[in-house]
Amino acid sequence: MTVRVDDETTGGWLGAAVAAPSIHNTQPWRFGVHDGSIDVRVDPARRLRVIDRDHRSMLLSVGAAVFNLRLAMALDGRLPVLRPFPADGLTVARVEPGRPGRPGPGLRALGTALFRRHTNRGPYARRGPGTDRRGAAGGRGRGGRRADRAGPGAA
Repeated sequence: MTVRVDDETTGGWLGAAVAAPSIHNTQPWRFGVHDGSIDVRVDPARRLRVIDRDHRSMLLSVGAAVFNLRLAMALDGRLPVLRPFPADGLTVARVEPGRPGRPGPGLRALGTALFRRHTNRGPYARRGPGTDRRGAAGGRGRGGRRADRAGPGAA
């Protein structure tokens, strides 16, 4: 089913998709818009060759973009149709706006958080850690033994 969507709506969906978190903010995705659907592809030029040799983090990042895209469609009243892994090797998914539908409270809550997520590039607090930050157990591990002592029978 092909649904005609105006450019402003599509732009809003893509804006949500690119707000997704990505490994070291590489944003390793590309989008192709055609025939009422959006293809989400990996961008091999943005791959981190040293720290992401198996592409796992890149694919997780692209998956987050697919999630945000689907969420944005749902919030606009269209149930997204996901077609995973088309055959070209770079396309991760094709997302199409499906039949009309109303998002539930869980999706609406996610939608309110979508654009609040951001990178904190500000300075860390200048104060040091407190004297005891070991939690409610008072530094004691399993069985009431002190967690900071080594050796068998240390108590």
